[in-house]
Amino acid sequence: MQQEELEAITNPISLKTAFDSSVKVSETNFPMEERQRGEIREILDQFVNETNPVYKYATLAEAMQQLNRDNLDETLEVFESITFGFENMQEYRMLLYAWSQFDPYGAIDYCNSRASGMGAGFAVSGVLEGWAARNPEEALKWVEKPENQGMSKLYNFGLIKGWASADLEGASEYVLTMEGGDEVEKLAGTLVEFYNKRGFGEASSWAEKIENPKLKEAAFTKLS
Repeated sequence: MQQEELEAITNPISLKTAFDSSVKVSETNFPMEERQRGEIREILDQFVNETNPVYKYATLAEAMQQLNRDNLDETLEVFESITFGFENMQEYRMLLYAWSQFDPYGAIDYCNSRASGMGAGFAVSGVLEGWAARNPEEALKWVEKPENQGMSKLYNFGLIKGWASADLEGASEYVLTMEGGDEVEKLAGTLVEFYNKRGFGEASSWAEKIENPKLKEAAFTKLS
């Protein structure tokens, strides 16, 4: 896979710049801004049949922007044909993020119905990323429930990633009060990545203020 396509998959902002000048836009392959908004099932059918990965994920992104309670069932019908596994991680990440914006509890139940153990845990982490971006307090309360403690280390990665995207200072304050080992150090590394988007100076300044020596080391290691 070309670097441009990888960027388009992992960063929706880069979709527009990922179109290679050699790719000819046809009636079936065209940018979202030139497309008439259609029914979500029609868009999803095009997504399933598309072979160009750039257009494929752009089409799925368009569909997920339209996802709501009314068209959820027909959307899930399409996803039933998509294996719930690592090879389709990006597709499900987009679905679960969009779903979490209006029904995170339903999205979590869906994850647990399609997988178990770590597989379900990783999927739920994707729900939490979208949920925390919208309502970090509510997502945090769910993670802290006693019945969710067994997977809390995994859930926290989605929680903090989503929380930091909307309220970096709030997410940072929470992480710096957490007790734990390697997993908390990895969360500090995640936070410094968000600070680095504001500039290296701000990221290094934040890392320097960390009192916990192991977390400070993890943050600076991520910056190096």
